[in-house]
Amino acid sequence: MRCVYSKWVVWPVLIILPALLLADILPEKDFTIQYEPKDRKTAEFIAERAGIFRLEIRNKLGLDMMPFQIILTASEKDFKEASGKDFPHWGVAAAQYRGRKILLKSPRYSRQSFPELSATLHHEMIHLALEPIDRLTYLPRWFNEGLAQHEAEQFDLRQKVLLGQAALYGKFVDLHKIDDVLKFEQNRANLAYAQSVSAVRYLISEHGYESIGELLILLQEGVDWSRAFEIVYGYEPRYYSTNWELWAIKRYKAYALVDLHTLIWGILPVLLLLAWLQMRRRNARIHHTWQTEEILKNPDLPPHDDKKDVNSHDA
Repeated sequence: MRCVYSKWVVWPVLIILPALLLADILPEKDFTIQYEPKDRKTAEFIAERAGIFRLEIRNKLGLDMMPFQIILTASEKDFKEASGKDFPHWGVAAAQYRGRKILLKSPRYSRQSFPELSATLHHEMIHLALEPIDRLTYLPRWFNEGLAQHEAEQFDLRQKVLLGQAALYGKFVDLHKIDDVLKFEQNRANLAYAQSVSAVRYLISEHGYESIGELLILLQEGVDWSRAFEIVYGYEPRYYSTNWELWAIKRYKAYALVDLHTLIWGILPVLLLLAWLQMRRRNARIHHTWQTEEILKNPDLPPHDDKKDVNSHDA
């Protein structure tokens, strides 16, 4: 019997087949890693870290991760093709619910260090761990992104400066609008991510880390976000954005002074003035030293006085 294959079947196979032939698969108990041979050591590192993070996520957050796949892309082109045309250009990794995939960039072209890659992996694994809840009920993007960053310890001085600037100029993004963060331009997205992790840290600072686990338990049981939040924190989530902003203004406003622009136009003139005063004092000391040495060499000379005698006059 002769088989006839449609061109719509043949062409995708011809396109994908070379990539599959070039890629290696590193199978683990609960996940697999797809990578190119040049990235073997990176894949082994990722496998080790993923195993550790999986246990941490279960023990700390009470979330069991279903099997998933990690794809270590070999080039920016591969990453863009895998992440899709709607994925923002500023994205460094992606967690895809469909197919339960994590897309990472190989350090060979992304220039990420292994610690940075590890944090990125942890971040994306949190997203996949939250996926069943996100499918079951509404989960705000600020909480999803904030928890991922908090667990991956991705909160640095740069983000605090962004928060400080937003606090100083009243430019915070409403937490509810962060649901559309993947549509933001890069600068606004950076601020949205900084706000997200700060908002989660505020919950923890006010109510303890265990409150996050309590919230996740209720969400896994099917309690909707608003009700679960109110049960754990004592008020409706619609008021949370305002509460966080008031706290953030006090917490981060001073970080605006760390901004380079502020340093140049605010602090630099003060530093220049201090430097000028220091130079003036040093010159005065040098002048005094010269006068002393001159007197010691010529003791018969009258003392030098820069001030004229009030009774003297020019001839």
